[in-house]
Amino acid sequence: MKNLAIIIATLLALILSSCTEVIDPIINTPLQPANSLNDFDYMGDQHNEAVQYLLDNFSDEIAARQATNPLGAEAFIFQEALKYAKVDSVYYMEFRHLLDMGSDDLFARKNFFDIKKLSQIPPYNPFERLQLQLVIDDVTQMPHSTTKEVNAIITKIIALESKYLNNEDIENDAAFFGTLSVMRHSVFLWGHNPNTGGAQYASRPWWQIVLGDCIGAGVGTLLGGPATGVGLGAAVSGALATSEE
Repeated sequence: MKNLAIIIATLLALILSSCTEVIDPIINTPLQPANSLNDFDYMGDQHNEAVQYLLDNFSDEIAARQATNPLGAEAFIFQEALKYAKVDSVYYMEFRHLLDMGSDDLFARKNFFDIKKLSQIPPYNPFERLQLQLVIDDVTQMPHSTTKEVNAIITKIIALESKYLNNEDIENDAAFFGTLSVMRHSVFLWGHNPNTGGAQYASRPWWQIVLGDCIGAGVGTLLGGPATGVGLGAAVSGALATSEE
């Protein structure tokens, strides 16, 4: 068993590396992120709802806290996200521990691209890790400037889900397919029109938030199940979106 973080990075890379092959046929209007074939598709829906709830209701308070106490602002975001997901707030500290974060470290300063440094994260198996890393590489390497390109990422994720639905090498269904669902919905939330949805709040490139979402969702699911994955994924979204790079 290998590190979960490496798997997630692999997953995102896998999707993006082959996305350019499907850009041309993709329509130039936002593609909806739903995939009914994924039993954990509800995680992505709930993730986006939780993120929108956080940003619509607490943006002013988050900004005020960040001005004087950035660490306290992040703790507040995680508190509200986990409360919304109806899971124990203890997972905030467990998540920080697994990411090997010091007492003063901020998620806003965490390098989610340097996946090898996320060495304490619970494991996916080697096969799952590889698929996740490939998807993550795809997301981080392809251009992200047009609706067609965003649609291409969503299309690629759906294709990957369909390919591995009944694959015996996938042992952690909730973590693997739940992460893909959150990734797909996060791409939709952050990748389209910057003046609508969650993207209007973002203060950094959207694909950085997507990668953090995947780490939160995957680790959270392995820690406490899908609800914890939703809560931690949404919390990372809020923390990254409301802070500068």
